[in-house]
Amino acid sequence: MNRRDFALQSLGAAALATGLPAVPGVALAQGGPVEGTHYIKLSQAAPTSAPAGKVEVVEFFWYGCPHCNHFEPYLAAWLGKLPADIAFRRVPVAFRENPFGIHQRLYYTVESLGLIPTLHAKIFHAIHEQGLKLDKAELIADFVAKQGVD
Repeated sequence: MNRRDFALQSLGAAALATGLPAVPGVALAQGGPVEGTHYIKLSQAAPTSAPAGKVEVVEFFWYGCPHCNHFEPYLAAWLGKLPADIAFRRVPVAFRENPFGIHQRLYYTVESLGLIPTLHAKIFHAIHEQGLKLDKAELIADFVAKQGVD
């Protein structure tokens, strides 16, 4: 599902959930974004880590964020059919040390062990579906041990 479809689905779900009719004034831009109207071009391009010829897509997330949790299955589906010209990477945010910092370290540890494919979604599930806090080293160690990680 692309971003536009996801946004439309979310708007439709919100309208149904609130009992409000769809908003007739909401329409997608036709012809794409226009420089000077929808965005401004930077005088100096932002640095990227994508190889030449690739578009870098960066996801900023936090394991404790309900919106990130809701978005994860859609992102995973998109990553499963990632176009060849896309370089994707995740960046866990840390607005303050607790609980953001420990979740950030959890992500980078899982990434360094090569366990993102097997543990990333499970961490979201543990926090949001099972109600695990995973905000202390002992709790994280117990969780990953139950996942078969030494």
